[in-house]
Amino acid sequence: MGVPLDFTMLIEKRKYKRVSVSFSAEYRGKNIWQGAETNNISEGGMFLSTEKVESSETAAELIFNFDEEGQEIIYIKGKVIWNREIPVVNNQGKAMPAGMGIQFIKFFSSECREFIAGKINNWKE
Repeated sequence: MGVPLDFTMLIEKRKYKRVSVSFSAEYRGKNIWQGAETNNISEGGMFLSTEKVESSETAAELIFNFDEEGQEIIYIKGKVIWNREIPVVNNQGKAMPAGMGIQFIKFFSSECREFIAGKINNWKE
């Protein structure tokens, strides 16, 4: 599916602020339906640490919440932008898990994007 790449150098070119987070999400793709762990998120997408990965351009559905009360369920359609089939260690010696970079395509509530943006902007890094 691809060569493991180190995407840490792309951070400066990102359109949205990205924060490191850790919460569970459900990933539903073309051939895979699995639980995943979120490593980072922005208004435009997220990285999911997963056991299995799918190819770039694969349509995906994500379900998660990162509201501590669990009251705000987020449902998003997206697509796989890149994947890392196996864990690697980057140039700075940091372990990078296997998983997929997901771009958000469609939010399923009018408040969903604003909710995510507000959480990200208020996140304590």
